[in-house]
Amino acid sequence: MRRAALPLALSVLATGWAPSVASAAGPSGEPVGVVRSAAGPSFRFDGGGWGHGVGMSQYGARGRATNGATYSQILGSYYQSTAVETQPGPDDLRVLLGEPANTVLTPTGAVSFELNGTPIATAPGSGDTTVAAVGEQFQASGQASFGPLGGPADTLYVTFAGGGPMRVSTTGNRYQYGRLAITIAGPGVLRVVLQGLGMDQYLYGLGEMPSSWPAEALKAQAVAGRSYAKNVAARRRAQDPPAPFDLYASVQDQAYVGYEKEVGASGSSWVAAVNATSGQVVTYQGSVIQAFYHSSSGGHTENSENVFAQALPYLKGVPDPEDGYDSPRHRWSRTYTADQLSTWLARFADTNVGTVSSISLLGPFGVSGRVDKATARLVGSAGTKDVTGARFRQVVNSGISNDGGGLDVQLLSTSLVTTIDPFGSLDLAVGTEAGVRVAGWALDPNTADPIDVHVYVDGAIATALTASAVRSDIEAAYPSYGSNHGFDTTVAVGPGDHSVCAYAINVYAGTNVLLGCRTVATNPFGSFDTLTGAGGGVRVEGWALDPNTADPIDVHAYVDGSFAGAVRSSLSRTDLAGPYPGLGTDHGFSALVPAGGGNRNVCLYAINVGPGTNRLIACRQIVLGADPFGSFDRVSAGEAGVRVGGWALDPNATGPIDVHAYVDGAFAGAFPADVARADIAGAFPGFGGSHGFDALIGAQLPGGSHNVCIYGINVGTGTNSFIGCRSVVVQQSPVGSFDVLRSLPGALQVDGWAFDPGTSDSIGVHAYIDGAFAGAFTADVARPDVEGAYPGIGANHGFHALLGADAGAHNVCLYGINVGAGTNTFIACRQVTVPSDPLGSLDVVAASAGGIRVAGWAVDLSTDASVKVHVYLDGAFVGELNADTSRTDVAQGMGGSDLRGFDTTIAAAGGAHTVCVYGINVGVGSNSLIACRQVTI
Repeated sequence: MRRAALPLALSVLATGWAPSVASAAGPSGEPVGVVRSAAGPSFRFDGGGWGHGVGMSQYGARGRATNGATYSQILGSYYQSTAVETQPGPDDLRVLLGEPANTVLTPTGAVSFELNGTPIATAPGSGDTTVAAVGEQFQASGQASFGPLGGPADTLYVTFAGGGPMRVSTTGNRYQYGRLAITIAGPGVLRVVLQGLGMDQYLYGLGEMPSSWPAEALKAQAVAGRSYAKNVAARRRAQDPPAPFDLYASVQDQAYVGYEKEVGASGSSWVAAVNATSGQVVTYQGSVIQAFYHSSSGGHTENSENVFAQALPYLKGVPDPEDGYDSPRHRWSRTYTADQLSTWLARFADTNVGTVSSISLLGPFGVSGRVDKATARLVGSAGTKDVTGARFRQVVNSGISNDGGGLDVQLLSTSLVTTIDPFGSLDLAVGTEAGVRVAGWALDPNTADPIDVHVYVDGAIATALTASAVRSDIEAAYPSYGSNHGFDTTVAVGPGDHSVCAYAINVYAGTNVLLGCRTVATNPFGSFDTLTGAGGGVRVEGWALDPNTADPIDVHAYVDGSFAGAVRSSLSRTDLAGPYPGLGTDHGFSALVPAGGGNRNVCLYAINVGPGTNRLIACRQIVLGADPFGSFDRVSAGEAGVRVGGWALDPNATGPIDVHAYVDGAFAGAFPADVARADIAGAFPGFGGSHGFDALIGAQLPGGSHNVCIYGINVGTGTNSFIGCRSVVVQQSPVGSFDVLRSLPGALQVDGWAFDPGTSDSIGVHAYIDGAFAGAFTADVARPDVEGAYPGIGANHGFHALLGADAGAHNVCLYGINVGAGTNTFIACRQVTVPSDPLGSLDVVAASAGGIRVAGWAVDLSTDASVKVHVYLDGAFVGELNADTSRTDVAQGMGGSDLRGFDTTIAAAGGAHTVCVYGINVGVGSNSLIACRQVTI
């Protein structure tokens, strides 16, 4: 009835996006609140209210009641030219709780069950009863048990009025009044209806307004809810044929929560409001109105014809300032990036415009500014499309819901106006000989003309320019705006570091936007990349440059505080071209610096050119004149091989070193000691923490005891170092996995893998069923995943086999058969039940001369003989026949005899019918429903 989310005036601001920051001032000294980036426009929606906006605003009613209005005055304000009158009934309302497959009933007193008025069961006032649809029949289990019984034309009544409230799992709520009328809505589906409710009993459970609100607001809600229920119930009963219920329990009509409303917080206040207005409805010229209402209007309600189809004289939009009283959704704001909106709009063909660049609303607008029926023009890289405002909001909210978002991020309103801020990018801000070079692009979606950009240095404006340079990449991204939107200029600055910011200056509606800020150095700077021990000292590598020149500059090295040498940063470093355009690439260095043995502290300085000062690049520590050292912490043998762990480092280098492993004196593998070890970083500061190792070696070692030794491989001066040896025992028995056990008619399927670590050849697997040998097969199916997990063992170790098995429950165990030294290995056991009930297929249900042709097949795996099938027409038994006609296709698939088919014609009158066929069990098991089909003669 009323939950379409409500609107108020919404402004859509398309701007760039970036995190919010505090800024002293933007262009012209105005404060800057939100920083926007160049990735593309973002869209801000400012609006208010929640709901469709037609009729009474609940928050408005609250505000009016707080200001002293009576409920009659409140209703008269929202429903024009109406009166509040007393009219009878109806007192036999029917409320649809839902259409589930089953429902759980939890009473607090005894309940009774009747089928079409005939008692069939009772249940005490404790414990659950589950009522389910089995095909097109009722079945109950739990405190009450019956069925399957009945059919689509029958009604199951559940009476609980004498036993207190009963919880119904379909909604999760409790109900005190009326009784349940449960019917079959379709195969496997119940229709659960609460019937026999008096109007006031129904209203006691209406959960549409907090019971703690002012009494006059509660009374207005009671009268509006009663009017809505009376109007809708009358119209549904007048349908041809009449609807099977009067009202939904959900917000499709009104939120009906039953007994929970009465016993909830301040529930007695709500019951008192219902009683005080008993029988009262809102009428227009003597007829009960469609009393639409909503949560919050946002300040103005709307004409019915601007939201729905019909223009109703009593549903005209009115100013609603009282809606602002304590309403959390009276005003709200949402911001979405262009990428988000483009993704959401692309989910539907009628709104997919590629990358969205603008949104325009062209009217007609509602009296409150709502755009439900206005044209929303969407412009993007793939073209332009027009949809209604209501459709635009629906698509956006659908996308938000699909992403897991809720009301706090959805558009709650359809009153949209669009204003668009400029956007762009500060691509570059770097120091040069002449100052700071600033480059990027900016455009305003309100115009294709170039716009102005203001550049600020350290908070003060440094220059203003027009972004008119050709940028073909921008034209490609935003084809309707042309290419003249680039800027590239240089501003003069003094020595030192500076904060440089660029702003896009807005055209028409909107605000100026910060494109970005960068910190720019005019002193030299660089990077101290590596420090390693070398003959006679240390080798230093890195890069350095001075923004005041494209030429190489000097770098000075200090060892333990003393000058140790100078190097020219003139080596090619192509990786510097992107971050520092215009300064060239010849700024790298690699040099040998003299240093004695022991612990050494090495510092590098970039030497300034022109204005500014020298700058420390970094300091690093190294220990010279020492061989690698470490620890062999652990060794273990497993299915995949031998795993070794520990750590190693070389005092001549801060980076990881290599480690070599030997088994029984033979080289077994090399690997880097590069695993993070925080304990090593703490024990040896200055060398970092990436010096651990954890590696697999010897994937196919023979069984028995082995000696494993680890060596640290030297870097720079020194020699390789022995770290330690450990012993390990390798087992050689098979390993494997029992992945799949599946029951088939008369058989079992087993899948998995097995291998013997002593060989790459495939091995045998033995199967036992219920303790008895059931078969042997070879694990020789390709399993690349096994080869990946156990390198060197090969891929042909999978198995896929069928084992014969009788019907019933079985325990299946698999064993890997050993090759060479070792023993057979138990892999695993799994349990399964082989089906014994009849199975089959209802292939044909079709109208034919004389009735309905019914054909198919049925088989009971417990016997080779033909079985019987029973046929039901519209729930009534109509005959038994033998499934004994030839079906060679069934014999090929199931094995055994081909005499499994049936084909007959049953008499039936004209009209729609349901035909069901059951296979009749032989031996252990039960009869099985093969299928039901519908047919019309």
